[in-house]
Amino acid sequence: MKKEELEQIRKEYTEERRLIQSDFEEIKELEENPIVKRYKYLLELQRSYIGVDNCYKDVISKLIKKYGSGALDETNHIWFWAIDLSIKRYEEIFGKPYYDEDKEHMVSVYFDLEDATRTVTIPLSEQATFEQENKVVRGKRFINDFQDRYYNTRYKFFDLCIKKGQDEAIKAMLEEERFWKNEVETAKRQELASLEDCLKYHLVSEKDYLSQKEKILMKK
Repeated sequence: MKKEELEQIRKEYTEERRLIQSDFEEIKELEENPIVKRYKYLLELQRSYIGVDNCYKDVISKLIKKYGSGALDETNHIWFWAIDLSIKRYEEIFGKPYYDEDKEHMVSVYFDLEDATRTVTIPLSEQATFEQENKVVRGKRFINDFQDRYYNTRYKFFDLCIKKGQDEAIKAMLEEERFWKNEVETAKRQELASLEDCLKYHLVSEKDYLSQKEKILMKK
């Protein structure tokens, strides 16, 4: 080998021996370097989004997961109606006791739109008053599973907050709620009119008519 090659070999040997003898103390020093910390963060971020079709949607989802489960100091107090159900069913699903001896009584469950750990459960008989006195949204009515409906609604809210600010986001969510409420009311009127015709022409019994009418009126 050439003299220069031998010198390079010696140099590399000496360097690696020095690192081993120092127990790689230099690693600890580098880890505290802001540039190295930034590099490691960016590298990990890049790896996490490899193969993700919609990176921006995934970013918002990750931020909701990080901040939407108890990390926020305060919220805008927008309540999301989740579900109406019996106390017995409530205790089965949510694993919490509800202090009412009659387990067949109905209750309404609401989640804070921004913080999934903040919930309110009230008797169904108090629902109308609660919704008059608070900002309440229900999301897209055609999404049957309340957890999917909740995630869909809060995703939209966080997205709007990031892009347009909280005031605009609140305004947009309440406007959307009015839209869906009007859609439901229009559909209910149409269903009731059709049901009335069925009764008029004896296509349903009075018992079935009353039963179906009650179900239509309960839609929200």
